[in-house]
Amino acid sequence: MENDKEKWIESVFSSMEGSQRAQPSPELFDKISEQCFTPERKLSPFQWKASVAAAAAIIIMNTFAFIQSIDQAKVTNTSPSNTEEQSLISNYNYYE
Repeated sequence: MENDKEKWIESVFSSMEGSQRAQPSPELFDKISEQCFTPERKLSPFQWKASVAAAAAIIIMNTFAFIQSIDQAKVTNTSPSNTEEQSLISNYNYYE
């Protein structure tokens, strides 16, 4: 059994004798270097303005949401239901 396996492995290796190594096409390296080393295109003034406007809108919306969450936290902390929530957590009766 072991001898058959070794013969098979040897026949596979011997079948590769005389074969040549795979070679890439000559223009492949030129295509790769062209894509890697070409300067990137620059953004137009309209694209710059649009990206700055989008960033400003995101910052304004996040600030508004943050201020609302702070106001909501102030309202929640002054309500009487907050003491009920704390007692629920302190005695671990989550399903009351």
